[in-house]
Amino acid sequence: MTAPPPGRDGSALAELLRRDKETIIREWEKRVLSDPSVPEAQRLPEPILRDHMPGFIDLLAKGLDASNDQPESRYRSLGEGPIAQVHARHRFAEHYSLRSTMREWSHFRSTLVDVVFAPNNVGWAELKRVQLVIEAAVETSAVEMCEADLESRSKAEAERDRSVALLDSLMRTVPIGLAFADRHLRYVRVNETLAQMSGIPPELLEGRSIWDIVPADIARVIAPHINHVFETNRAQPDVTLSGPTRVGGTDVRHFLASFYPVRKPTGEVLVVGCVVIDVTDREQNAERLRQTIRFRDRFMAILGHDLSAHVAAMTMSATLIRQRHPAGELGEAARDMERSGRRVTEMLRDLLDLARVQLGEGIPVFPHLTSLERLAQHTIDELRLIHPNRGVTLVARGDCNGLWDPERITQIVWNLLVNAFAHSPPDRDVRVRLDGTGRTVCVSVTNHGPPIPSQVQRNIFDPFAHHSARSPKNGRLGLGLFIVKEVAEAHGGSVKFQSDAESTTFTVELPRRVTSVGRRNRPGALSAETH
Repeated sequence: MTAPPPGRDGSALAELLRRDKETIIREWEKRVLSDPSVPEAQRLPEPILRDHMPGFIDLLAKGLDASNDQPESRYRSLGEGPIAQVHARHRFAEHYSLRSTMREWSHFRSTLVDVVFAPNNVGWAELKRVQLVIEAAVETSAVEMCEADLESRSKAEAERDRSVALLDSLMRTVPIGLAFADRHLRYVRVNETLAQMSGIPPELLEGRSIWDIVPADIARVIAPHINHVFETNRAQPDVTLSGPTRVGGTDVRHFLASFYPVRKPTGEVLVVGCVVIDVTDREQNAERLRQTIRFRDRFMAILGHDLSAHVAAMTMSATLIRQRHPAGELGEAARDMERSGRRVTEMLRDLLDLARVQLGEGIPVFPHLTSLERLAQHTIDELRLIHPNRGVTLVARGDCNGLWDPERITQIVWNLLVNAFAHSPPDRDVRVRLDGTGRTVCVSVTNHGPPIPSQVQRNIFDPFAHHSARSPKNGRLGLGLFIVKEVAEAHGGSVKFQSDAESTTFTVELPRRVTSVGRRNRPGALSAETH
């Protein structure tokens, strides 16, 4: 580098700083990024002060332009200015350390000496002025970053205190049991609600093992779940617990517990949180409801069975009267009695089947060789007595014989036809198709009329579904399609339907041989929530 042109010492040095600014910055960056005291893994892509140094050099040059007679405080004020203050706060907010910032200022000082001062024989007075500015900037950066750190710590402590206060309030007031357990299955913290469950004050529970506090039957359930959370770092929700809550107690309670990990910042499980809800009242109410439903279903089954015998006698008497007096008012009255009797018989039969399903007995089937075509024709003939003005066509293809329960298969055809009559115009025939050309036999019943609404299709096989949005009231219970589905599945078959603007078709597919007799109902097929 060449010596500065003649002039006042401060102005000459200021001109050098402006002229060699880029050289100074490049050399300074090189020294910062190659500092051997900084591990390779901790080195940054560029210095922390990179965007601050160009402006600082300009500020330094501007200060040196002033008269050499300026007091030292004038130079210190340059380093203490808002540029250093704002930059220090900004860098702290970006999580840069004070040590790294001080290291970069040290490299900047040595760079000025080696690049500018030594080659150009800068005098002691100028060096002192520059030193005052740099020292003030370094002190300002240190003070600002320390103050920012203190403010951050103060805010963090306040937030921590607030969180602790909220947690304490929650632990004291929440009406569910809360606790934290360590890896040795010892209680670290227990709230009042959980302590009341065990009958021991919270302060006497903390530090003690669950094996000392909780009855063995419940502890044997809890312990594996807590250990599993520690091992997998995954929550264990909705664990059901039942038994006495106190060692040696006899009062059985029911609980719903969840176990979840409370993690360190590193992700490691620190403790396991336990949430315990007393659901004894809910379980007792549910059991009472289950008992009520069982009683109701058994009552329906007994009542339906007893009524069926009386209705059958009434229907048989009406049939005899009609046969002896086919014409006249007596014959017409007998036909009305016969139709009503058949309808009541149908309703009682469906109610009995529903009761069997709800009691878990399922639909019993007793198969033997059966002609589906003959059963279908007989059912159609019987229905014509009740619905003399309705037309039904029957088409059969292939071998329609199989090992089925004839009474139950008759029930399928009967219910599908009655359903078709209820949802089709009286002047349009209902079509029955039997297809025995494959390994299974299919029964399809098709009726004309509006399509089944989508909201009805979702629960069309549910019991007691009148489907008023689809059909007028017809005095039926809404069990017909439910019984069809249950009987089909009791035979190992299935039922499906297709509905469009032209027509609706229900199809039952049956295997030719029933694999088991007296199928049991699927667990949970009907529950208290169904009704």
